[in-house]
Amino acid sequence: MPRDTILCPECRRNFTIPGNGDLNTSPTNFRLNSLLDALPITECKTGAVKCENCDKTRQQSAYCFTCCSFWCDDCLSFHNGIKTNKEQHVLALKDFRDEDFENILKQPPFCAKHKKKLKFFCQLCKTTICYSCAVTDHEGHAKIVLEDAAK
Repeated sequence: MPRDTILCPECRRNFTIPGNGDLNTSPTNFRLNSLLDALPITECKTGAVKCENCDKTRQQSAYCFTCCSFWCDDCLSFHNGIKTNKEQHVLALKDFRDEDFENILKQPPFCAKHKKKLKFFCQLCKTTICYSCAVTDHEGHAKIVLEDAAK
């Protein structure tokens, strides 16, 4: 294998490393990202997590399964006070059960740039994108619905 390629341990495909060495353009590993999302929850009994709203790190926090984000107790009332958030599933980290960890790992992948659900596959760039990416970064590119691309 050439020195400028990386073999993906999951899909076994070779990926070329850009000349500048920047790996941020590498394909997203959604399984690894979901595990990283769950990591703060698994460590919540010994550490603290960063609030999506105020960016403070606190032990007394909750996780919103709809927003896929952490909220400290101070900001949680703000989150829950928004009318559209009334029906969202929020759970204090101290109350997490095994099945709650599994539900986080099964959540749909989100765009790292816009924090929105990935909905499309850009056929030109060979990558998954959210609606915002589709109308900005990938305008004019051929796109298909993610479910169709998976088939």
